[in-house]
Parts: sequence; C-alpha cells; structure tokens
Amino acid sequence: MRTTDARARLVQDEGVATYQTLAELRRTKEGGARSWVNRLRRDNLLFTVEVRGKTLVPTIQLSADGQLNELVSEHLVKPLLSAGMESWALWSWLTSPTGLLSGEIPAEAVVSDRKRVLRAVERQVANLSFPVGA
Repeated sequence: MRTTDARARLVQDEGVATYQTLAELRRTKEGGARSWVNRLRRDNLLFTVEVRGKTLVPTIQLSADGQLNELVSEHLVKPLLSAGMESWALWSWLTSPTGLLSGEIPAEAVVSDRKRVLRAVERQVANLSFPVGA
C-alpha cells in the first residue's frame, strides 16, 4: 500500500510525459518520440515507468521543450541505472531530500554543486552493490 501511494505521489506531483505529450513538446510525431525514448533508455540515459499499461517518462529528466536534461541524465540517471537501480526507486531518489546531500534534492543540487552530487551518486551506487544482509 505504501509503495502504491508513493508511486501515485510521484506521478501526480513530479510530472510525467506520455509519448503523445512528449511528441508535442518536441514538435515531432509520436513514433519519433517513441524511438527517441527507446534509444535513450537503451543507453541508460533516460528511464520510464509503467502505469496501467502506459509508458510514462518522468519529466525530471527533461527540459521544458522536451529535450534531455543532460545534467540529470549523465550525472544521475546513467550511473544509477547502470548500477541496477530500479526506475521507481531512481525517480524517488532524484526528487526527494537525501541524507547523502544533507537533505537536498539530487536533481536540483546537481545544478549548483555537481561534485558533491557525484559523490552522493557514488555512495548510492556502492549501497546498491552491497550484498543484502551483509
């Protein structure tokens, strides 16, 4: 129940794009938006979530015009996805205060203090690779 509530909060409060709304932002066709997302997702530069059979793109990783937010993508999304972090957990981590940054939000802090955020990402990656129960 708590997971469902957390996911609903992310969708409602943090914003998402569908292939259709992304195509409108990018001024392209839906098929073009779908191909763009699939290519970036394959390269661990972008993540999506599934809700009721629909693929949603969390807008935290996009600019206002539907382009990739490269700071978030390169410095946060790629290393965490490559380390095996699940999409919902990644989205929550990007948009929530974390103790690794003294309560700052990673996707916001990367703009002003990239080195500090990179250290937090390294620690998060280390936590992901630490064996459960060890």
